[in-house]
Amino acid sequence: MNLLTQSEVAGLLRCSVSKIERLRRDGALPFLPGRPVLIELADVLAYVERMKATTRLRARGKRPTAREAETAAATRGRRAALKRALVARRV
Repeated sequence: MNLLTQSEVAGLLRCSVSKIERLRRDGALPFLPGRPVLIELADVLAYVERMKATTRLRARGKRPTAREAETAAATRGRRAALKRALVARRV
């Protein structure tokens, strides 16, 4: 289990820490409460896949159902690429 801080997740997603906080509050990104707040890498990758699937379906003029978004997300290989990027940062 790879746990990341909010700032590490923000760096990985190239966004602000406040956006990560907002995603946590909205329930889009599961987390482990505490100090510091920790987020599993698998949850970050799942979030990215959901967003990519939703974006692709909207580009085709469709409003994706939750099932369509999950199915599309499961077929992507982005998970491995983000893991490689994370490992490269820690080296």
